[in-house]
Amino acid sequence: MGRIAAPDRLVLLKQWGTDPILLDNNEEPLGVTGLYYLRAMTNYKRPYLFKLEGHKPVPVHDALIWGRWIEDNNRIVKSDMLQGIHVSTVFLGIDHGHDFGQSGYKPLLFETMVFGGPLDGQIQRYATWTGAEAGHAKMVQKVKDAVITE
Repeated sequence: MGRIAAPDRLVLLKQWGTDPILLDNNEEPLGVTGLYYLRAMTNYKRPYLFKLEGHKPVPVHDALIWGRWIEDNNRIVKSDMLQGIHVSTVFLGIDHGHDFGQSGYKPLLFETMVFGGPLDGQIQRYATWTGAEAGHAKMVQKVKDAVITE
């Protein structure tokens, strides 16, 4: 029938008798947890899925549209390599915040992560492209400071 991009896996929608079912990449049924998660990501009152228009995040209420956008677009904000340490900042497309209805909440849609070196695995998340660029620069400086003091 078609493909739906879920945050953790790509699932295939197939016909099972008269009812469609969702299958993961291994053609195994996605199960109740996976179905609940996919439904929560697309039907919740507050949007969880986003795409970029320029540098501005825009909510997406259709998992198929979101999945196609994620697959077809460059989501890299900034990427630096410092003495074998990779600092990467990307647009996630999924809100990684946990607001639970708090007023004034801004979705966390961008992430900087360090791969390698003394700060390996450090993560920082941001709500805007501008915040992500500034956060990336700060993380690069942190990595430089950590490598110099080693």
